[in-house]
Amino acid sequence: LGLQMAAAAVADLVEFFRTGVEAHPIHHLSVPIAVSAHSHGEIVQLRVAQRSVGALPFGPDLIDSPFQRWGSEFAHAVDDARQASRLRAAVRLNVLSSRTGLPLDAIDGRSVGLGAAVAFRRISDRNRAAPDPSWVFTGDVRADGKVSSLAPDRRPGGYVEKISAAAGRTLVMP
Repeated sequence: LGLQMAAAAVADLVEFFRTGVEAHPIHHLSVPIAVSAHSHGEIVQLRVAQRSVGALPFGPDLIDSPFQRWGSEFAHAVDDARQASRLRAAVRLNVLSSRTGLPLDAIDGRSVGLGAAVAFRRISDRNRAAPDPSWVFTGDVRADGKVSSLAPDRRPGGYVEKISAAAGRTLVMP
């Protein structure tokens, strides 16, 4: 997983430095995700951008978010969501603050899985309806497609805070 993501990111950077032009996405989609941020919940935007057919398959968007760090749980959750959704498109991902619209410095945790799977299914099949923009996703998806809740986590920053961060939006969770 790490080598695949690194190769995709390096290929994007080489193309950017070679041509001076960022590869524009064919299609992109942002999905709101409820995450834990220290001792509180927060809503962030997972941005998934489909690249051209010749692009390497999967990785972080180092052009738009060059300094964003992904923790191993986050990277594995996104890869499991990619496998579960049978994503065949080349995509780049980044996570943006819903408040500022800027990339987060770092992100970790498996809460991204359900939202990533929904976004990947929409990218793969544009005949599917896009998720309602008032929805917020949280929860995990295994590579076999089984959706699981992270609700038993009662520590600070767990589901109680995520639910309150949704603030009147529809929270989609297993």
